[in-house]
Amino acid sequence: MSERNIVARFFAAVWRGANGLRKFLHLLLLLIVFGLFFGAMTAGQPRLPKEAALFIQPTGLLVEQLEGDPFEQAIAELVGDVPLQTLVQDIVDALEFASDDDRIKAVHLELSQLGGGSLDKLQRVADALDAFRESGKPVIASADFLLQQGFYLGAHADELYMHPEGAFFLQGYGSYRNYFKDAIDLLKIDWNIFRVGTHKSAVEPFMRMDMSPEDRESRSQFLEQLWSMYRKDVVAARGIEEGSIAGFVNDMVARVGASGGDLATAAHDNGFVDGLMTRIELQARIKEYAGEDEDDESLYASVHCYRGGRNSRWHAAAGHGRRRLHVGIAAAGAERRVGKGRCAARR
Repeated sequence: MSERNIVARFFAAVWRGANGLRKFLHLLLLLIVFGLFFGAMTAGQPRLPKEAALFIQPTGLLVEQLEGDPFEQAIAELVGDVPLQTLVQDIVDALEFASDDDRIKAVHLELSQLGGGSLDKLQRVADALDAFRESGKPVIASADFLLQQGFYLGAHADELYMHPEGAFFLQGYGSYRNYFKDAIDLLKIDWNIFRVGTHKSAVEPFMRMDMSPEDRESRSQFLEQLWSMYRKDVVAARGIEEGSIAGFVNDMVARVGASGGDLATAAHDNGFVDGLMTRIELQARIKEYAGEDEDDESLYASVHCYRGGRNSRWHAAAGHGRRRLHVGIAAAGAERRVGKGRCAARR
């Protein structure tokens, strides 16, 4: 056998070995991917306590559809740059299923992180809260900082509490525009505008430096209608006197001053909240509805996979304990930034 044949056979053997290793690694990778997929599809549902309170914490803006397509959402979640948003349908679904679940004794609605939402979205969530309350189960709302949108939802709860060191703020609805006429003149831009009739405000930012009386009139009518609907809904849900909200907004400095300069106290004195509670006091209040598990050392036994294999995000919280047991997908909007939790209970 020549030396050339020996070298050729050696490299042929090396190539066959490398090719076999490549096939083995490909097969191993495929098995891992399928294992992860089927493991996620067949993951067991967590065990709920016999008595629990559903914890809902909307975060950011209330939206009907998340920003971006599914691919963009996946990339944003991967890099930790997820916009703070909460799907209205997630909250509605959670309340609907909880109303028929005998293990859920109450709902704890935490509103501190609610960033905003249009009136129609607030009304959808409020209707779902009212439907849940018809089941005979209470809704306990709380907030450290209670803003206008949060107060609307909190008014539809059976009980609404604020932290003693929190803040309460209502400002009504407003509309603001930027005007560019001076910039256009300075840049010597040749700008032609064709307009017929009054109340044609679309092009006003390019031809004025302030809001025209006609635009102010039309916007004022629209915003006053929104504000009137807001006040009417809150007054009816909260059972407070007609005109109390407008009176507080228009005379906020004097009202807060009469309460010692404390916003939380002013909210309580004017009947907007039922009481001021620390977190420990609030947890004790929720225990009265959800019960206390003497064998559990945790403050909230959170159950993120409350609705099993569905994609809505919330978690149920048993009214007891000192630590949170993350066992599923995140609460409605509360943990979109950190993504999905685990679905295996830790006790």
